Amino acid sequence: QSAAGAKKLGIQHGTNTVTLDVFSESEEELTNTGFEVDLTGWTFTEDITSLFLDTFTDSNGVLLENHVPDVDVVGSGWVNVSSSTIEIQSNKARTTLDNQRYYADVGASDVTITCKIITDGDLGNSRPGLLLRYVDASNYWFWIPVSTVAQLYEVTAGAQVLRASVSFGTYGTGPRTVTAVMSGDDFTIDVDGGGLITYNSSAHNTATKFGF
Repeated sequence: QSAAGAKKLGIQHGTNTVTLDVFSESEEELTNTGFEVDLTGWTFTEDITSLFLDTFTDSNGVLLENHVPDVDVVGSGWVNVSSSTIEIQSNKARTTLDNQRYYADVGASDVTITCKIITDGDLGNSRPGLLLRYVDASNYWFWIPVSTVAQLYEVTAGAQVLRASVSFGTYGTGPRTVTAVMSGDDFTIDVDGGGLITYNSSAHNTATKFGF
């Protein structure tokens, strides 16, 4: 409400703009647009819809492909595209084996992914990472930490190519929060706000499958 005349203020929060409409007490919209509105102290928020969310809350020993995520809009759950399995342990997805790949179809290619990763030790042997824009076993992206370096790889027609690499300091055992933002052809990936990778490519940019 405005201070004078108790006018009603309707707010529509669009993608990039905030539209303010002032109404009289009779609910008729005023045609006079010569007014100012003081928005000091106001906070505008935009709803963020989770397409996929998993806290890995389940009984120990449940295979990931048999586990039901907290939120799964597409409904396909976790899909195993490797020769070994990952299971739930202490409400975490845990493995001590090599070369596992799991993905979930989130129904969108432009997404923000946030994942907490815990390692058992040396990143020379333990390289937990993210599977990004997965199409099939021969076409996808992946991000991994190696020692003190974060690396982004493109796999197209089965050929693996290192596309970006950046130092981020000692990774440690974690947990470390990895965030990947994909918008159109643009990638942004960081670890705890550091180890920032930015890259631009149209390869697989409509793929909607993501995982680790």
